[in-house]
Amino acid sequence: MIYGKTQKIMKTGINKYSKEFETTNENTQILVKSDGAEGVNYTMCDSWKPKQEVSFKDIMDVKVDLLGFEMMASPFLRKSVDMYAKVYKKSSSEMNLFIFEKNEKIGIAVYENTTFKEALSLEKQFERLGL
Repeated sequence: MIYGKTQKIMKTGINKYSKEFETTNENTQILVKSDGAEGVNYTMCDSWKPKQEVSFKDIMDVKVDLLGFEMMASPFLRKSVDMYAKVYKKSSSEMNLFIFEKNEKIGIAVYENTTFKEALSLEKQFERLGL
């Protein structure tokens, strides 16, 4: 259930901002970074370049998160950032996750600062986290 909802939310955000940026879904990404505490910050990107900081509700395209989807998805995303920091022996603040759409599927590209490390499907990321 968490996987399906997270995928739907990310597709909603990518679709919303691709229209706003007047580009395609494949040229629109969501950058997820550690907020320095326990959460994450979100930035919409156009062609992998940060363009606009947004909230999770902006990505969901709602004014109020009545069902608490952010409380489900954000810990998964933070756990992912922390997992890759551990894998690459870096601090969480040095890891960047780009959520992207390719061939109508959602993927995650992992970066250490600006250095590409790997890319995988959102589904595979959930498997890695045991979800």
